[in-house]
Amino acid sequence: ANPCIRLVHADILKSDFGALLEADTRPKVIANLPYHITTPILWKLLAHHEQLDSCVLMLQKEVAERIVAAPGGKDYGALTIGVSYYAEATLIALLSPDNFYPPPKVESALLKITMRDAPPVAVDDEELFFQIVRTAFRMRRKMLKNALARGKFASAEALNSAFETVDIAPQRRAETLDIAEFAALANQLAR
Repeated sequence: ANPCIRLVHADILKSDFGALLEADTRPKVIANLPYHITTPILWKLLAHHEQLDSCVLMLQKEVAERIVAAPGGKDYGALTIGVSYYAEATLIALLSPDNFYPPPKVESALLKITMRDAPPVAVDDEELFFQIVRTAFRMRRKMLKNALARGKFASAEALNSAFETVDIAPQRRAETLDIAEFAALANQLAR
């Protein structure tokens, strides 16, 4: 047995992940994620970003593409923003179903997620920031002013004022904003 490797055989969604992590180390996670529960696992890993060094994950190709997507594309979304806020993601390799036995019906990807020491943007209220991001992408085809009006975290007047102050056209859609623009909007609404 290698003392540097700790194999944990457990249901990650039911496990107390914080208790598994030792305070004095920042371990690396290596995992082949079950494709049908990848997103909740990713959010759980990100919730412990301060306790982790990095993750090398096998996941469905489409999820990996969503994580590394750039603003403006159909793959760009709340998961992209969430991962990029806490970590830097690098697509290592794409793997065809032929690389597995039995071959799955989907393509896979190997992704490295390196946790950041600090987010790339300053956010006054993380909870509000992520609430805005999730609300905006929940209705991604709607204009921001209409999508965010349903969020109930600000009045229509406060939203319009925030859009004007941070110079974001309220007619834009969520997929066109980068993480810095979401942060600016959240910070303005937090005031």
